[in-house]
Amino acid sequence: MLFLPDTSVWIDFLGKGQGPEVGKLKRLIELETEVCICGPTLTETLQGIRSIEQFTKVSRILESFTYLEADRMDFLKSAEIYRTCRANGFTIRKTLDCLIAAIALRADAFVMHSDRDFEAIARFFPLKIY
Repeated sequence: MLFLPDTSVWIDFLGKGQGPEVGKLKRLIELETEVCICGPTLTETLQGIRSIEQFTKVSRILESFTYLEADRMDFLKSAEIYRTCRANGFTIRKTLDCLIAAIALRADAFVMHSDRDFEAIARFFPLKIY
């Protein structure tokens, strides 16, 4: 099984080490479960880091996790996710959440999150939430 934490989970995990999903992520890592990262979560997690030292440290930590590459079909699926949710009354706040969901769907990965947009996506797509 693959687990793909959203940016919200990575930020809590790498920052204060607290949050609703942090305990779950720590447990998965301890059990050596396949925890993944993708481009959008990598970018969002790193973009807020101010010091080069912290940026380098966090980059190295994140490099140790399986990387899920996005392909053209993921971008198309991302647009479909956004359009479907919006047509059903749920406007997804961040386009990158649609892309993360598309990558997770293709990889058959469980998404870990602290973000209500993934719950909306899961109403219309077979997104697995952990």
